Amino acid sequence: MQLQDERGLLSLNVLDREGLANVLLGLGARADQLASLMDVVEDYADIDNLRRLNGAEAQDYSALGLPPPRNGWLLSVDELAAMPGWQSEPALRAKLSPWVGIRRDKLFNPNTAPLNLLKSIWPKVSNEQWDLFETLRKNAPFFDAAAATAATGIPFGGEHLLFHASNVQRLQVWAPGLPQALEYNLLILPTGNAAPWLIHEVRQTDRPDSNNATSAVANPVAKFPVPSQAIARSGSSRPLDP
Repeated sequence: MQLQDERGLLSLNVLDREGLANVLLGLGARADQLASLMDVVEDYADIDNLRRLNGAEAQDYSALGLPPPRNGWLLSVDELAAMPGWQSEPALRAKLSPWVGIRRDKLFNPNTAPLNLLKSIWPKVSNEQWDLFETLRKNAPFFDAAAATAATGIPFGGEHLLFHASNVQRLQVWAPGLPQALEYNLLILPTGNAAPWLIHEVRQTDRPDSNNATSAVANPVAKFPVPSQAIARSGSSRPLDP
């Protein structure tokens, strides 16, 4: 089992364009692709039909034989596969998927972010600094950016950094020896009427890399619904809209 705070991932609904650009370059995207890839995502999620310089709106989707953009919040990272530019980059999508989520704000928590994601967002930071950061955050999470920078010299800055976990969590469960995992995207609701969580989406993913796991849990005791039970709540196989 692996649990990931979604604030430790980059949001597809409110882009950190500089951070995402660094990540995409590190994953093998070309520099001349970046503006188009990000404009397309923002055009897909906004509520108007005004096309960004390198983006795409309904007419562009129609020309490619694709359904029109949602013009609303993304409900799943899998929606990247339905967007121009992204559709032809399955390898890039597969590598990016574990590092992005669909939270509806730009806040980012380095305390809970996968180390390799941090290295991609801040590519000029030395490995020695990241090793120090990893050691220190395992002993005690940093309270804020100033404390993290003072301790490591890493230039954490920006109003979007918040060194506290969110109530949106990604839970992945898998069986020993199998390459696939079952992923639950959860909104934690301690006072919920039915359960202390709301399942937004259930999907199959590749098994996480244990060397890059942020939080592993042995012998889990919590029991979550199987996909058919979770989907039955909404009456649809589509992701559950919060």
